[in-house]
Amino acid sequence: MQIDESFIPNANIIRSYQNRELVVALPGGKPVTRANGQQVHIRDTRTFKTSIVVTPQTIVSDLLPDSILTLAAEHIDALCQHRPELVVVGTGAQIFFPEQSLTKQLWESGIGVEFMDTAAACRTYNFLISDQRNVIAALFIG
Repeated sequence: MQIDESFIPNANIIRSYQNRELVVALPGGKPVTRANGQQVHIRDTRTFKTSIVVTPQTIVSDLLPDSILTLAAEHIDALCQHRPELVVVGTGAQIFFPEQSLTKQLWESGIGVEFMDTAAACRTYNFLISDQRNVIAALFIG
């Protein structure tokens, strides 16, 4: 899925996920005018090789463990602090569903949660923020 970054100029966008590496395009950027007169923004990017949490305005690289297998209640508590309407969890190359007790707090707080492989989670996050939804992505690399 191709995302036109000009429709989401003030949000972090996941530009790519491959080879255990995430590239996030940061908000804003330098305005450039194309030959056809259309203005686009050239965004700075950051590359991550560890699990991260991405919101439209922030990137948190020290919140999640390296593996979904070691996800614990304190990580869920930290996700709740962002107060999203939905958490999209990318579990790595394969879909993994943690113990239901870990996601119970999200549900009780009125926060939806979806588990999918990380590539699908990146696409879903981008789509949802382009629709101006209050979503965060918890992305595990491995």
